[in-house]
Amino acid sequence: MAFSAGVATLISAGVGAYSAVQQGATAAAQAETQAAIARQNQQLALDQAGAQRREGYDAMTRKRQEVAEIVARQRAVGGASGARVDTGGLLDLNMDARERGEVDAQALFQVGHDNAWNTEIQAWNYANQAAAYSNQAKNARNNRWWNAGTTLIGGVAAAGSMFGQAGDLVKSARKTGTDLPWYGGFY
Repeated sequence: MAFSAGVATLISAGVGAYSAVQQGATAAAQAETQAAIARQNQQLALDQAGAQRREGYDAMTRKRQEVAEIVARQRAVGGASGARVDTGGLLDLNMDARERGEVDAQALFQVGHDNAWNTEIQAWNYANQAAAYSNQAKNARNNRWWNAGTTLIGGVAAAGSMFGQAGDLVKSARKTGTDLPWYGGFY
């Protein structure tokens, strides 16, 4: 009985070691897939940040053009009425419109940069996730051999103990002159 259990333990240890190697390979593949997804998300976030910067710049440019049209209309209306547009109240009105328009244009530009900054932080987080998944894959690849080795060592130790018990039974049978178990020839 002990001899058969020892053989079964050795077979189980071998299957367990093979399973440990396969589980490690599967875990590594899954982690590598997650790392690739995180890197792809990082690139998408960086692309989006660039688009947000361009959008902020374009919004600023449109606002400046809009303000230039408003000032041009103010000057045209003032000039059509016969007033001097380069001095006095009309000049102040034009300057105020330009100043408020530039403040709005700069605010739109800043919104674009703020959005891009937030998206770049998101990209940075994706890069950190990718690095963590890559390390997880590396550890899984390395640990699969350790796990297989410890499974084998534990199985061999347990089987050795069982074979020792079987040997004790054979020795006892020889001393008492009883029939040897079927595995008695191995001892």
